[in-house]
Amino acid sequence: MKPKISIIILTKNVENTIERCINSLPTKQNIIEIIAVDGGSTDNTIKILRKHRIKIIHQKKKGKYLFGYARNLGIKHARGNIITFLSADCYAEKNWVYEIINSIRKYDCVGGVQKYPKKYFLDEILQETAKKLNPKKSVEGFSTRFSTSNYACKKEICEKIPFDEDMKADEDQDFFYRVYLSGYRFLFNPDMKVFHDTESSFKRYVNRRWRETIGEGILFKKYGIFKKEFIIRSFILLIGPLLLISSLLMNFFILFVIVSYLCFLIYGMRYFKKISFKILIYPLYFIPIRIIEAIGMLKGYLMKK
Repeated sequence: MKPKISIIILTKNVENTIERCINSLPTKQNIIEIIAVDGGSTDNTIKILRKHRIKIIHQKKKGKYLFGYARNLGIKHARGNIITFLSADCYAEKNWVYEIINSIRKYDCVGGVQKYPKKYFLDEILQETAKKLNPKKSVEGFSTRFSTSNYACKKEICEKIPFDEDMKADEDQDFFYRVYLSGYRFLFNPDMKVFHDTESSFKRYVNRRWRETIGEGILFKKYGIFKKEFIIRSFILLIGPLLLISSLLMNFFILFVIVSYLCFLIYGMRYFKKISFKILIYPLYFIPIRIIEAIGMLKGYLMKK
């Protein structure tokens, strides 16, 4: 069967990135349509989509946590036999479609690498983290490194196993794991690359990690995945406050702060190739983020769904 690719992009007020995303996609190479599922954009997003003659699907539901609903809506309107998800703030490398087609011939689902242009302090950390997490060679089987920012699968799978529309976060990881449990073959292809051109402000990063870790807590409760992360974050929530209170009562608070700072400093050095001011402020940046992640995962675990 000839591969016919439908690319689904979720949009909402993405005028700063959507045009570059669209322009990175080849006009041929088996792409039969690009579908934008819009969540109610109030900027120039719709105007840009219309200029490029993109198929626009407007969400009828409004509110938060509608990623699963939006993805199912896009799948419902897709004509291709291969469904591909791409984030609106991503742009693909030239051989992206070739790698999808080449992989999907042998496997049911394929995910690829997200690269982060180093424009911000956070981007440098995200880029180095990605290098450590992403293998240099193709890897078969399920992994939590899969993301709907850069993912493709056969449409029949999405029709049999839809996204959970009630998931508060990490609906993509929930979908991937259910597909994996159903016996479908996964491949992580490091040559299937996109650039994730995020606006990495501290507030945006914290909000994203809060949402993601809530999802990880839900998934740990449902399937037992993210067990290592749950143990570490539970340890932070249990031991951290005890050490802080003890340090205050026993008058070694300053020592506690210094040791905590040095621990995060050593941890952060693996993200930077040389000593710089960025390394010195890394602990101040990420100590609160690690605490937020721990609280978020616990909240997800305690949620009813």
